[in-house]
Amino acid sequence: MKRNSPGTDIPPQDRLIYALDRMTPPQAVAAVRDLHEAVHIFKIGWPLILQGGLEVANQIANAVPGKGIRVFLDLKADDIPETMFSSLEEIERRTENIVFVTVHVPDVNIVEFLGERAERKLQFKIIAITLLTSMDDSDLKELMIEMPKDEYVVLMATRARNHGCDGVICSGQEVKSIKNALGTDFIAITPGIRPTWGIVEGDDQKRVVTPAEAIRNGADHIVVGRPIRNASDPLEAAWKIRSEIALALENDKGSESSPNDPRLFAVG
Repeated sequence: MKRNSPGTDIPPQDRLIYALDRMTPPQAVAAVRDLHEAVHIFKIGWPLILQGGLEVANQIANAVPGKGIRVFLDLKADDIPETMFSSLEEIERRTENIVFVTVHVPDVNIVEFLGERAERKLQFKIIAITLLTSMDDSDLKELMIEMPKDEYVVLMATRARNHGCDGVICSGQEVKSIKNALGTDFIAITPGIRPTWGIVEGDDQKRVVTPAEAIRNGADHIVVGRPIRNASDPLEAAWKIRSEIALALENDKGSESSPNDPRLFAVG
């Protein structure tokens, strides 16, 4: 059976996204330079933005000239529509090579509104948060939401699509349901990735899967932070995850042709 994904147009190096967490801007730039052979998309969030402003996104995008480095801006923006629209316009005006920006599920069609004001589409994709991977059914019950997490996540994903978002952040446990409900062109980005060899002390993630499980379930991209950052050799860890991604794709009928990079499958 062909897997639940947009298809064959996502390069392998773009499927793995590295989260630049718990770093200063100079450390983040150094990490990009160290890992750029295995990773081309890097996620930054509020800690780095608070240290270096939006300019830090440009520093990361240009850390290795000519290598096509892109930035995933994980802002999880959530505000009244006017503030949301203005914020997204400022991001587009002040940054370059941004590929994804995260928001909480909006109440209005954010893409249509921006198109009317700016008379053009955004260069980056708007990705909505469904349910943080640090939360589970018990957390939903505390919020008085009497709905299983799988149903809740699909509901949030449906609202996100209806309100103009290009895709969602979801755990690998729910991505198959989202693809089945909303189609293969709706982007699914999966955090909470834990390779079997990547033990995380004091892990705060509750809904986790391995890289191969996420890809087999239909994730278009996976976000990995601590299993790479905490490894004795982060670049080797990144290549190991790339190998798991490649094997999952190779073993899936109708997926990409087998990768030919000698570094894949070679690390143990």
